[in-house]
Amino acid sequence: MPLKIAPEGRQASATATRLMQRESRVYAVNELDALPRPIGAIEVGTPGTAGYRIELVIDEHGVVQTAELLDPAPAVFARQLQAAFQEARFIPASKDGRPVRSRIVLQVIADTGAHTP
Repeated sequence: MPLKIAPEGRQASATATRLMQRESRVYAVNELDALPRPIGAIEVGTPGTAGYRIELVIDEHGVVQTAELLDPAPAVFARQLQAAFQEARFIPASKDGRPVRSRIVLQVIADTGAHTP
């Protein structure tokens, strides 16, 4: 296990090391009490971008750290999808009542604007 360096060159305590590891941990969906939720609509702006899966790592502040397209897509769509999700903000996931970093896979679904009565 790598050593953590504390201020003044001392080794961090075991408790501090566990806290640092827990804070940098990325939780999977099945480990969360509440999933991250987007704040507002995520606008892609290009027809034909529906049906793709994108994997996001969202930090404890609701900021997208990584956005990776999981399905093959034309380069222009891939860039637009990634940019749209990178700019999006989320209510962060939670674990044990506190916000945490999480990894989630989303299916992109287009809103065609057509509504049935």
